[in-house]
Amino acid sequence: MGGCIAGKLTPTDKLTKTATAKFVKTKSVQNVIKVLPENSIKEIECKLGEKKTAGAFERAGEETTETLEGFKQNGKAIEVLFMNK
Repeated sequence: MGGCIAGKLTPTDKLTKTATAKFVKTKSVQNVIKVLPENSIKEIECKLGEKKTAGAFERAGEETTETLEGFKQNGKAIEVLFMNK
C-alpha cells in the first residue's frame, strides 16, 4: 500500500493524555479523502492505494482504531491538545 491515510482523532479541543485515531472504510475505500494540512487554508487529497497488478494501483482503505498515549517532552509525560479548526 502507499499514499495517504486520514481518520478521525478524538478528543479535540481539550487537554488529554490519551487520544483515539479511528480509520474507517466503505467498500474497501477509506472514508476521509481530503485533509487540511497545518498552517494551510486549502484541503488536499488523501488517498490510499494498493498495487493489484503489474504497475496498476487501485484505491484502498484501512479500517482500524488506534490508541495514542505516552506523549512526552524532554522525557517528561505531558498532556496534548488536538485542535479541530
